[in-house]
Amino acid sequence: MERRIESKEKLPRQLIDIFIQSQAEAHEDRQCEDAIIAVQNEDCIVASAIDGASALSSVTTTEAKQGGLFAAQTIKHTLEQQFAGIGSAQGLITKANQELAELVQQQGVNPSETSALELSAASASVVRIDKHTGMIDFAQIGDTVALVEFNNGEVELVLPLDELEGRRQDLNDNDDLTRQLGGKYWDKERELATQVEQEIFTLLQQQGMVLDKPADVPQFILQQIRAGIAQCL
Repeated sequence: MERRIESKEKLPRQLIDIFIQSQAEAHEDRQCEDAIIAVQNEDCIVASAIDGASALSSVTTTEAKQGGLFAAQTIKHTLEQQFAGIGSAQGLITKANQELAELVQQQGVNPSETSALELSAASASVVRIDKHTGMIDFAQIGDTVALVEFNNGEVELVLPLDELEGRRQDLNDNDDLTRQLGGKYWDKERELATQVEQEIFTLLQQQGMVLDKPADVPQFILQQIRAGIAQCL
């Protein structure tokens, strides 16, 4: 998915390259499989948040690395090496996916013939800012989302559900999927989003966080992201 947004704000001049070692999931000895990166040159800034996902087995694990870590670092390295020569966020994600597939094949695994449960992977959101035009180019792959904060303080998804629905009407038109879900895909997507937002709101309240309503959850998440980044700078 790709969306372009015009940016009017002054762009930062310093080079940032961060790898966040956040809390590892599941096991104490499990390495963090997440990465975040921001790089720039005279023409553009590219930033990405990457979430590695290890396979159920170690078939694609290399060099004693978990598969998800291997995938996340491959994407991070590709963005670092290729951002200057590829002019879109979508193109950068496509290139990273190609690089990952080639490295997996070098380990004797054919991605097209291997079960998805055996393939380690990563989801990612990529933002590319053109310094000359002020345009923000966004793309995502896997189960990732990005938030955009407007000058008036409002926060929303970069790719709202209405826009996604317009691009993927085939999901609504799939009769088998409609029967399985008990309704049209995008109607069920909205129902689930509302339920998840309510659950997060309830959990935050139980932990003593002050939010007035479930709709405040995205703004709260944005504040937490800012605080986390500030600690790493």
